[in-house]
Amino acid sequence: MRVLLSDEGEGWRTDAPRDLPGRVVGQAAIVPGDTYLKVQFDSPLELQGRYGPLAAGWRVTVYVGAWVKPHLMAQAIGPSEPISVYMWLVDQQAGWGDPPETLPDLWARCAVLA
Repeated sequence: MRVLLSDEGEGWRTDAPRDLPGRVVGQAAIVPGDTYLKVQFDSPLELQGRYGPLAAGWRVTVYVGAWVKPHLMAQAIGPSEPISVYMWLVDQQAGWGDPPETLPDLWARCAVLA
């Protein structure tokens, strides 16, 4: 399944593209009924952050995808209509690991692409 993650107006980074297309490559559940989708971006996302090795104290982080789950447990990501989701970015260096149990990095709108 291919999806489009896009800016929903809350927490989206200003230096990130407004739309992030990708494909679902897996899923996991922390607790029953709370499913996270593993979305691999079509193209890696490079964002700058503070406290890196660059001279100005900034570093570039490359994100290869995101863990995504609906805001509301009763909703599911599917072809019917876009829904609001939480997103946790996956750093290329850190790898996927398990779905996070922390606050999300971003809020997004998720639509299934044809």
